[in-house]
Amino acid sequence: MTATLWRNKDYLLFWWSRASSILGSQVSYIALPLFAKHALRNPAEVALVTVCSYGSGLLFALHAGVVGDRFNRKHVMVATDVLRAALVGLLVWQAAVGGAALWSLCLIALAVGALSVIFDSASAAALPDLVGEDLFARAMSRNQSRDFVLAMIGPLLGAVLFTAGPAWAFAADAGSYLVSALLLALISTKLTVAPQPARTLAMIRGGLRTVLADRLLGRLTLYVSVLNLVLTAGVLATIVHFPAGSIGIALAAQSVGGLLGSLVAERLHRRLPVGAILGLHGGLWFAGLTAVGLAPTTPVVAIGLGLGWLVAPALRLALGSRLVAVVQPELRARANSAISLSTSSFSLLGPPIAGFAVGSIGYGGTMAGLGVIAALAVLLVRGRLRRPP
Repeated sequence: MTATLWRNKDYLLFWWSRASSILGSQVSYIALPLFAKHALRNPAEVALVTVCSYGSGLLFALHAGVVGDRFNRKHVMVATDVLRAALVGLLVWQAAVGGAALWSLCLIALAVGALSVIFDSASAAALPDLVGEDLFARAMSRNQSRDFVLAMIGPLLGAVLFTAGPAWAFAADAGSYLVSALLLALISTKLTVAPQPARTLAMIRGGLRTVLADRLLGRLTLYVSVLNLVLTAGVLATIVHFPAGSIGIALAAQSVGGLLGSLVAERLHRRLPVGAILGLHGGLWFAGLTAVGLAPTTPVVAIGLGLGWLVAPALRLALGSRLVAVVQPELRARANSAISLSTSSFSLLGPPIAGFAVGSIGYGGTMAGLGVIAALAVLLVRGRLRRPP
């Protein structure tokens, strides 16, 4: 195994391929709902397209893990990139002719989302094979730094391209997938897995059991899932309460906090036990959200939401490292998918909870209440981790 990441040709190909496809996805993240709004002119139909885009994680997560564990992961990633490019190419054509039907946008959004879930499962399982377990933490930290930078650049680029013409935005996304597929095809590391003769349902059960069987992995999954609920609820409450300019500042602060956190994630993971990382993460979320609840102004919201992201990369690193340490290579895609299903499910609960809470107790009370949930989640998970098996 190559001693350093930057001398590992296959990791660099993988890193740049992910950078290309993530940037394209971030462009479509803003371009697709804008195009749906332009083409359909019905808020309910626009919402349905968005639900199709993000609902794929719930519908296809477990089956995506089966695909990542049953077939050559390199081939899976290349194939899903090519198929996503073709589907987004349909959006280029629809944007060029100036219209689209609801059913076609929903089908494309659902299919692209499903392919993205399959790609993510396969890529997460392939990373340890590309860099080795000794360099996995460092690789994951650098990947997160890249992702947070692209999360700041992508939506802005998407808005600019959409203004020039919707077709340009979708063409950029389709091209990014083709570039990603080409780079992945050049990887020489064998990303094959052991033959999986079991039936699909048996393989799914195996992935779920693997996550639940390890106490630390299961508790980390539960904690991250609850905090995803806190995050999505807090973001929706902020969107409802503040004008657009303030929302942009608050969301940008999250990306900046995540980027700063990713730069120190490996060091925190190496020096602090998992319980300390959990406590620090939950404590920052509690402090930040409580401050927002007490003084709901734009600067406080930006700092409060940004604080929670300072330790999030280290927490993700702890979760990913534990998975690599206790899960066999032929089960990693399914284990990643099981975790993704849990976190996605809790994420979807956040918006309706926030909508009800803001209407009942106001924005400040909602944010403070979310801070309490974060603190309780830390106490619950850390307490269970201390109990003997």
